[in-house]
Amino acid sequence: MACAEPTTTGNDYVRKFLGSLRPSLERHAESFERLGLDSEASLKAFSQWNPWDRERWITSQNIFLCLTPLEIGSFMLGVESQLVA
Repeated sequence: MACAEPTTTGNDYVRKFLGSLRPSLERHAESFERLGLDSEASLKAFSQWNPWDRERWITSQNIFLCLTPLEIGSFMLGVESQLVA
């Protein structure tokens, strides 16, 4: 399955979070939303999963997200540093 070109539509909270990452993942907002990470509540719920399950899930969904390894690392670090209480 080929990855669709990401767009910049999406929930403001999700877009702001993804845009704060380095490298920015804001252009992938629509892809994250399609997978259910579409709001502050869903991102915070995801952050409560144990780290191993978060990494396993994001890796398994990368066929839809089409993130580079650096972008996956950026996302995981952002979840850990910005969302985990």
